[in-house]
Amino acid sequence: MDDVELDFMIAHIRDKSKSFDGDHVLRDAPMSEDRITELERERNIVLNRQYRRFLMTYGAGDFLYSQIYSFDPNSDWNLWRESDFVDGIGTTILPFSDNGAGDYLAFKLLDGKCSDCVYWIDHELGYTISDSEYEDFNKWVAECALQT
Repeated sequence: MDDVELDFMIAHIRDKSKSFDGDHVLRDAPMSEDRITELERERNIVLNRQYRRFLMTYGAGDFLYSQIYSFDPNSDWNLWRESDFVDGIGTTILPFSDNGAGDYLAFKLLDGKCSDCVYWIDHELGYTISDSEYEDFNKWVAECALQT
């Protein structure tokens, strides 16, 4: 799913659902490109384009039926705290959400670059990483975070 299709889907849901915005929704303000670039340099990690754009457009936190972690360690939604016990965080994997049952969704890191493909980190398999059904972040948002 491309960015335009995803933004259209989000706008449509935002117009129809009181669950998307409001005082009950806890979400960071969108991150600035400068802040993301600063953190990428500090951590020696390059975010993939879709996740980066999402953080800059929507911010991290409650996102309808999911929570999306922030790359910013100062955020209440920071991925570093939410998954700090998972081996390889920031070196081989970068979690960006969980399924509410102890498993994580993540990007693989290769030479500090986030994969486009989304992977599972399964607690029942000792937090090992495995393939998911989501070819990229936008597809996960559309098929998981925005679906009941």
